[in-house]
Amino acid sequence: MDTTSSMDPYMSEAKAQVRSIISEIREAFFGEAEVRISIVSYKDHGDEPNIQWLDFTPDADAARAFLENLYAEGGGDPPEDVLGGIQQAINASWRAYTRCMIHIADAPPHGRIFHDSDDDTYPEPGSEPHRLTYKPLIRKLTELRINYALLRTGEYTDKMADLFMQEYRPAATVCRLHKSNGYYPLSMVKGTSNGSPGKKGIQFQELELGTTYSALRHLIVQSVTSSASLTATYLANLEEEFEGSDDIKLSLETSTPKWDSLSWFGEKVNVEGFSPTVIVHGFQTLNDMMASDDNIIMGPVELSLRWRSKPFSHGATRQASYARTEASTDRFVVKSPLKSSRKMVHLVEDMRCQALCRAFALEFNGLVGYRFSLNFIVTICFEGRDKVRSDADCLSLEPFIPGHYVKYNGNNGWLPEGLEDNDIFKASQAFSHFTTAYGLKMGYQSFRTNWPSVENTLFCSNKLCGQIVVI
Repeated sequence: MDTTSSMDPYMSEAKAQVRSIISEIREAFFGEAEVRISIVSYKDHGDEPNIQWLDFTPDADAARAFLENLYAEGGGDPPEDVLGGIQQAINASWRAYTRCMIHIADAPPHGRIFHDSDDDTYPEPGSEPHRLTYKPLIRKLTELRINYALLRTGEYTDKMADLFMQEYRPAATVCRLHKSNGYYPLSMVKGTSNGSPGKKGIQFQELELGTTYSALRHLIVQSVTSSASLTATYLANLEEEFEGSDDIKLSLETSTPKWDSLSWFGEKVNVEGFSPTVIVHGFQTLNDMMASDDNIIMGPVELSLRWRSKPFSHGATRQASYARTEASTDRFVVKSPLKSSRKMVHLVEDMRCQALCRAFALEFNGLVGYRFSLNFIVTICFEGRDKVRSDADCLSLEPFIPGHYVKYNGNNGWLPEGLEDNDIFKASQAFSHFTTAYGLKMGYQSFRTNWPSVENTLFCSNKLCGQIVVI
């Protein structure tokens, strides 16, 4: 944050809202996310101190105390030591998968490449005392996979935002200027993103803060949650791309499941989790879900489960085991990660994705009829409330549907051979193009004897995933 004199109103708002900002981010992920905050204050080279900072801490009170000791003062010529502030942010102890930098500023860096003012003590790039230039700094941010959200307060930072975004473009999945930015029309001609496989699952976005100080909390929470969604999608795609199921050696269950025998499934485990809330699908349902994550409603679920410790099958990232509930003989499958990188926040993300997919499928089916109709199975994500079993963390539950499963396409452009005349293959490709109009790209797994069902990840144009990807 720029903490020169003109930023006093924003500093006051940040001090008042830092606790609620951290609380709302945690609530957005059902209390399962560790939120760590670091604060960098920068002024200009003639101010003392010029840079003040607090390294990452989960303690909201410590962040508030640090902010209370910052004062909005100083600043000589209009530009400020923005690059020095970014350098300090880079040096913070980043460690989480989701990394988001919120930059609140009303002035650009020194150097006439960032502004048209004649009042600049250091008009040439690299002439500031620290000799920093912006391109290496911004590239370092992308190497660290840091999502960048610039909260603009006026047009004076427009050129800075555009230049920073251009450096993010080769690495970022999402690059977007605010419509009020004078360079916005040109950025749209160049494109906000090309969705190429080399993207790092990060974003650069400029948001309008203006003079509405109360919007600060909302914009920060929005930026962090959209960054987390993009990161979860990126990690899932990495797993799919680099892990081959043929290289995984597991001892698999070969016996016929004994659905009527509770003891065959092992110990009872009490679990709690989340699933999409069942809603009546109306003509506006899909548009509402695309407009806001708040319209993809999640509800709590509590169950008593039993499942086999030995899986009967596996893919590149997960293994599948026979399961049933304590209260019925309904047949289910528990899927668990082969590695422990998946967290509850990622599973909640999957639930929202599947709810959105189901809404798209209902719209699609209304256009193509029964022959090419699709459906998406409903799943539940959960974790054990007690430690009866060590494998009860971050699992998903879905109906057991017998059949021979076939993969019809994937996120990286893969297509099977010899299925061009297959109705399900045609439907999966048509559905992929249908959802393009709404900004979706997804992978499918299907079985020949029934409807296709989703396997993994999607991108969408609402803040759930943050990006339109055209295939």
